[in-house]
Amino acid sequence: MPANQEKSVTEQLANGPRILDKVRDQEGQIHYRYGTDRIALWFSADDLFDNPKKVFGALVKSGFGFHSRKPQEAMLAALDEYPTIREALVASRPGWVNDNIYVFGDGTLIREDGLDSEILITFEPDGRFTPVGEITAWKAGVGTIVGGEPLATFLLSYAFVGPLLRFAPAYIVNPSVEVVGPRECGKTTFAILAASVYAGDPHSHVGGGDTCNFSEMSFDELRRPRRDSMLFLDEQNEMDASLKSSGKMAFKQSSSSGRRRPGQKPDKDVNVALLSTANEASRDAMQGSADSVAAAGSRTCTITFDGPIMTVCPEGFSDPQEAMHQLREFCDQQYGTAGRKFVAAVAKHSKGEGADALREKIKLFIDEFRSWIPSKKAPARVVNTFALTYAAGRLARKWGALPAFEQSIAKAVQTIFDLASSTTATPEPKDIKWALRRARSVLEKNADRTRDLNVGKAHLFWEPPFAYRKTEKEAATYYVPTENFQRALGPDCQLVLRQLRADGRLKSEGGKKPKLSIKAPTFLPLGGQRVYCITL
Repeated sequence: MPANQEKSVTEQLANGPRILDKVRDQEGQIHYRYGTDRIALWFSADDLFDNPKKVFGALVKSGFGFHSRKPQEAMLAALDEYPTIREALVASRPGWVNDNIYVFGDGTLIREDGLDSEILITFEPDGRFTPVGEITAWKAGVGTIVGGEPLATFLLSYAFVGPLLRFAPAYIVNPSVEVVGPRECGKTTFAILAASVYAGDPHSHVGGGDTCNFSEMSFDELRRPRRDSMLFLDEQNEMDASLKSSGKMAFKQSSSSGRRRPGQKPDKDVNVALLSTANEASRDAMQGSADSVAAAGSRTCTITFDGPIMTVCPEGFSDPQEAMHQLREFCDQQYGTAGRKFVAAVAKHSKGEGADALREKIKLFIDEFRSWIPSKKAPARVVNTFALTYAAGRLARKWGALPAFEQSIAKAVQTIFDLASSTTATPEPKDIKWALRRARSVLEKNADRTRDLNVGKAHLFWEPPFAYRKTEKEAATYYVPTENFQRALGPDCQLVLRQLRADGRLKSEGGKKPKLSIKAPTFLPLGGQRVYCITL
């Protein structure tokens, strides 16, 4: 073989795909680095043996040939034969590595441990978390557009809760806040503003957030890059119907551990603050027992608006809608800087005064807020969420991560708490008593539009009756066209009907596809329309 050709082959072998590194992290887990000098991937021993399909799939997507069993087995043999293993500090996901080292979603980090030792980043960086703009410009824009909006003050304070969960009292679970309102009221734009504390994406309609279009099994994957941060999920209408009706999201989010699978340890310290938007409160979409609905409600802070969130036009704009459009554009131009300033201050404070001192400071703010709230006004978990939001807002303002708002942090958080507590505090059990009360209320409200079938001469109606009533032995049976009852009850209609059917007060159709309605009897002038047959 010619010398130059031999040299070329030697260089190809030296620069070809191979095992590049093997380390043991601070928790005793093993990690491998495979690839070339130009492109390489990290994967853990746990991932390799628990989910080899995922590991080899990632390698294939990066251009390495592991489509068949033979090269996979060859790599496994090479891993066994790799001669050395070294100790290293590893960040396998974003968030806190320890009390004074934090890794962001784009792989950059803040450290206040005073050391220069290497920290290995083994997860795939996400460009949405790379900051754009300057903190001074972000603060100025926020103050100009929404400086007078209590919701903006609250949500931006809430955005800083994530990094504090590590230092918060153990009784505080992962918080969840949902902003509920009609379409185009501004809830998504305000949520994108909160998400801009950490991330942004000018090419996405949800900025630095994600949508609720995900499966139950993928929720842990959504939370993973937002550990010790905030996850914004837009539009609960996109959520799987089964996940939405079961209320599982509230329980999964409040847990700080991942899903346990056979033979595996669950992820731990999954500290995430969740912010979501919806047209109806999540508990109103649930189909469960009263206790389950109440339990889910106690884990979710619901902030409801009946119309546009921004009703007062800020100075310099022609109307609130123009201000909202400007806010949305602003969030595409300035994001990710405030979160870094806040995390740097937390890490510095933890290093300088100690993590215990930071925990005590947070606890003092929490106790201060709780002292303002009358007992029993809201579930303890809901109060804790607002109390920790108050603590986060106070610290963020002190450390220069928030602008000066027209309202103080205390006033804004209390204002939103009062708005939320009326819907979150004491959810009404949606049992048969509730269903009967809702049904009777609708029928009584439309009594003058209900035709009495027991009267010989029909009353003259200028429009089609709302319902028809037939009384036998003091029991009144109502025949209500389905469209009328659905319009009157709104989102609660199906749940009311199911409760009535379970109590024997609703006549329904059986068969392979049971229906809550029936075909109108021939004695009704409805031409075979569908009606709900309710006996009260």
